[in-house]
Amino acid sequence: MEPRVPAASSRLNALRELSQAGIPVSLLLAPIIPAINDAEIEAILEAAAGAGVGRAHYVFLRLPHEVKDVFGEWLEAHFQDRREHVNEFGQASKR
Repeated sequence: MEPRVPAASSRLNALRELSQAGIPVSLLLAPIIPAINDAEIEAILEAAAGAGVGRAHYVFLRLPHEVKDVFGEWLEAHFQDRREHVNEFGQASKR
């Protein structure tokens, strides 16, 4: 979802190399967006564990006022059918 970031395979390779070098590694899944990427969590965690990740953390979607409209435009362009659901969750998670 984020432009210009390393591919997931590159990130997993970095985690694997660090772990094999004896450096403890953990994973941050963020943001978790209901109806967009929540179905990928299990596969991501399995791949990360296979790369030597010992701990994982997560952050649910928050839509503070500053990014709500920009994120809404992105949802409209890419996930129009799920925009309302995601917006409702994002607002509820702020409370």
